[in-house]
Amino acid sequence: MSYALLSSNSKLEKLPAGAGRYLMQGLSLAPAAQSGKNVCPHAGHCADDCVLWFAGRTNDPKVRAAAIRRTRLFFSDRPRFLDMLHRDLSKLERDARREDATPVVRFNLASDIVWERVAPSLFADHPAIVAYDYTKFPAHKRPTLPANYQLIHSVSERMAFEDARAAIAAGRNLVAVFDSAYKPAKPNGRGGYGMFGALPAVVDIVGPRGEVLTLKAFDADIHDLRLQQLDGAGRIGVLRGKGGAARVANMLANGFAHHHAAGSVEHVEKTLDGRAIVRLK
Repeated sequence: MSYALLSSNSKLEKLPAGAGRYLMQGLSLAPAAQSGKNVCPHAGHCADDCVLWFAGRTNDPKVRAAAIRRTRLFFSDRPRFLDMLHRDLSKLERDARREDATPVVRFNLASDIVWERVAPSLFADHPAIVAYDYTKFPAHKRPTLPANYQLIHSVSERMAFEDARAAIAAGRNLVAVFDSAYKPAKPNGRGGYGMFGALPAVVDIVGPRGEVLTLKAFDADIHDLRLQQLDGAGRIGVLRGKGGAARVANMLANGFAHHHAAGSVEHVEKTLDGRAIVRLK
């Protein structure tokens, strides 16, 4: 039986205003070892609070079952999996041409697979596709990327200060999660619609010997299209913790999320305000 591997979701449908037309899809596998196979070799506490498993539609058993099915196919029949993925990419290219849009793919919606080594043909055979991913791999383990693939490195409790500095030196960006208030719209339109806490405008990454890497921030919640032509380079994307207050408190306690004092005050519009400190080993 054949089925689509790529799909869209509300996260991918958040696109930047005035930046051109994009047609985006992503590959949603079961994160960490939820399928019985680990697709996130550098996962830490993020596996306990993964927004792609514990929040939104992924709480639905059918959605989770589909992600597990895709993941198990990746491991059990790699040639078939890649054939299906190539087919989906070709369809995305055709649809994008028809809509005069740029086709964009996020291969690791909830995984951290080194696609440039696992399946380099995904990039070589589809040069019109623009691909990007978040990763917890340090930059020196993924030093060379295809021309149509970009990475943004996730700050976590396991990241070393030197890895953060190396990612910035390589011309890439970082991304970090903060405990800033997050109250999205509810289906009935009530319950804090549009109420968000400020994210830091500047982040100081502090190393174990007091070294400081100061980075200008951008609001990575506005849209999910993490391309340097939109975000710039040598910066840090800042995100609000998702999944509810208890889950965000757990993220903060285990070091996956970071505190931002100005983020507790709710704002009608998304804003960047103040300075935050992230300490790394």
